[in-house]
Amino acid sequence: PVILQEAVKILGQCCDPFTGGEKISIGILSTVGQDASSHQDIHVLKTPVPNDLEKAWDIAETRLHQGCPYARCNRLTLYKRLNVLGVPYCGYAWSKEDSSVFFQRTPQDFVPGVIKYIFSTGEEDQQKYYFTLRHNIPLAAEHQDPFQLYGDFGAELWSSTHSQHLDIVPVSTSRICHSISMKWGETDVVLKPLNRVSSSAWFEQS
Repeated sequence: PVILQEAVKILGQCCDPFTGGEKISIGILSTVGQDASSHQDIHVLKTPVPNDLEKAWDIAETRLHQGCPYARCNRLTLYKRLNVLGVPYCGYAWSKEDSSVFFQRTPQDFVPGVIKYIFSTGEEDQQKYYFTLRHNIPLAAEHQDPFQLYGDFGAELWSSTHSQHLDIVPVSTSRICHSISMKWGETDVVLKPLNRVSSSAWFEQS
């Protein structure tokens, strides 16, 4: 889409004086506007559920149900890819671009991160889908974010290091969108959200 190409041009112009013209990662732009029909092959991952995901789900499951009665679900189905309204999301083992996102970590914090796992719970007619993510660590105190002066542009400077903590968010009710990025020095990265919000209208797994 033209609007995404324009966003890349603007980000590049803002960053050129500081980066010597290093290119921005924009691989996501080749897929973000695709129709879902380009991903018809359903591909459930047959690998065992990783231990770190099991531990994170044990903690998150109760929180996500907010104290309401529920039947505990021990069966998790892993996916390589999940399409949300035609927009592909992947775990970062499969695609750097399609796993780089901004997500609503708390009601106050819309933060960048990467998708590590995609999974569902429940039977086929009542499946619920989740992203498991590692968020970027905030900028070190001694570093200043020059983009704070340009809030309307939406770019932010973050550490390129990701937390070891796993956040689990439901796809159907969480604000999430892809991001574009560019290295900033040795330890930081410029990140800008591409504001495509998820919806529970339909999903397609692959």
